[in-house]
Amino acid sequence: MQPHWLPAGLQESHKFAVRPGDHSYQFAPKVVRGVLLRITGKRSLDTSAGTGGSLAFIGVPCVQKKEPEEEKEKYDEVKIVFGESVSGFVPAGFQQDDGSPKAAHFPFAFGWDHRAVSVHPKDCSSNLLLQRSGVSFPQQNCTAAELCSPLIDCDYPNGWSIDMRSLGQYLVTVEVGAPCGDLLLTNLKVNEVSFVANELLHAGQYTKVVGQITLTSSPTIRLTSDTRVTLQAVHIQKIRPTTQQQQQQQQQQQQQAEPVTPVK
Repeated sequence: MQPHWLPAGLQESHKFAVRPGDHSYQFAPKVVRGVLLRITGKRSLDTSAGTGGSLAFIGVPCVQKKEPEEEKEKYDEVKIVFGESVSGFVPAGFQQDDGSPKAAHFPFAFGWDHRAVSVHPKDCSSNLLLQRSGVSFPQQNCTAAELCSPLIDCDYPNGWSIDMRSLGQYLVTVEVGAPCGDLLLTNLKVNEVSFVANELLHAGQYTKVVGQITLTSSPTIRLTSDTRVTLQAVHIQKIRPTTQQQQQQQQQQQQQAEPVTPVK
């Protein structure tokens, strides 16, 4: 049987009975980051025959998997589209968020604090030929009419978050809009940093904002809003420090691109 890797954060447990004497217990081979042995029951030993016993793991030494650089980079970027597109297909390279509560979507965990309302262009009362859908933040202080609307979420507050695989600096691109309704005041914060502030969007209008977020103590990126704005897409990419080799390559490319002045 070939050993297999356990993804980061995943744990497996095995229970087995230990019999007196010199015995060995064979398990399916796995490559793990650590092993914890817990004795959950015991009985009195006959001290006249011995002074106790011991348990040990034997076999292939514990090794640490070295993730290839391309694997690390794969976990440093994520693209998420919200709601459901008109065609019903998720764009290539994107994951989909339909407004469900936060859950694991390997290799990330993302979602809402609680169920959010998905907005689809076909649901709009106006005859707008919209090609974008999304998931809406809730409305504060809903009126009686808004409470009855299936397009307006009145369960305020609500937020969306994603757990990245590592700390560091990230480039965050967010697309928001107003698929349905009248003039809408738009606010959006990412980890309490204002990305959109008091921007007015008419029905069918969208905006894209880009900013940098630094994660120092928690790997979570969180989006919040106190306005009924609709999320269309999020693109998060880790900013990696430029290596000396990359800097040299960039300098060579710049030198090659510079025009040469002929000598007279």
